[in-house]
Amino acid sequence: MDVIVALMILSATFVLSFVGTQTARDAAVRAEEVRQAEVLLRALMMDGVRSLTPARGERGGFSWFVEMDATPAVRPVALCNRQVVVQNERSARSYATTTIETCPAPDS
Repeated sequence: MDVIVALMILSATFVLSFVGTQTARDAAVRAEEVRQAEVLLRALMMDGVRSLTPARGERGGFSWFVEMDATPAVRPVALCNRQVVVQNERSARSYATTTIETCPAPDS
C-alpha cells in the first residue's frame, strides 16, 4: 500500500513539473513575440510609410498595416491619425500603436 501511495505522489510530481515547464516555455515564446512586435512597431512608426494611401507588408513572421487619416478638425496645420498594426502570422495576435502627426503633402 505504501508503494502505491509513493508512486501516486511521484507521478503527481512529474505531472506538475511538466505542466510548470510547459507554462514557462509558453510564456517565454509569448514574451519573445511581444518583443519582436514592439521592435517592428517602432521601426514602422519611425521609418515606415507616410502616405494617406494605406500600406501593407510582411516582415519577420508578422504582417503589417499602416494607415493615415486626416483629422476632421480645422487647424492651421493638417493633422493625421497614423495607426500601425502588426499581426503575428503564427499566433494571429495583433499589436497596434497610434499617433497624431502632421499630414503628408497631398502628392506623396
